[in-house]
Amino acid sequence: MLTTQWTLQQQLAGIHLLYEIADCTAGLKTGRQIDFLNELSPLELATLGAIARSLTLAYEERLLCDKKHNESQKREWACVFENKLIRYGPFFSLASFGSIGDLEFAWTNKVIQDGLFELEEFETGLRPNMAPSLQSQLWSIFSRKMGCTVGDSWFIAQGLMNI
Repeated sequence: MLTTQWTLQQQLAGIHLLYEIADCTAGLKTGRQIDFLNELSPLELATLGAIARSLTLAYEERLLCDKKHNESQKREWACVFENKLIRYGPFFSLASFGSIGDLEFAWTNKVIQDGLFELEEFETGLRPNMAPSLQSQLWSIFSRKMGCTVGDSWFIAQGLMNI
């Protein structure tokens, strides 16, 4: 969990990285985004992962008010949200909270629904060759650069960022 020790400068750096990763493809395939992730330093990867996680936590808070879905479904929604946030950048977060407009809010819901469908297909074996999510790519690259396991990556990232 992120603490209050996470500085405004670190948060702004994370948002800047979200803009950069979204801008590097401008709607193209995720291959360029993976190349972008590979070019980042471990600290930049940790910062990007932390801002994505903190915005996802805010999204999860919104989901807590939703009585239509069970906890498992809410976790799946949050997982898809985080991956799409890394793919589309901060605009996706703003639009998903309805902060921009109804059309954009509807777009984010459609993107999340499509992502949930892809996740279900992957989990049921209908898409066995599906590429790893940007979220998992980010932490795999971080782990490789830091020489740690993916399971330890979040704790090491927090230490690297002093949060």
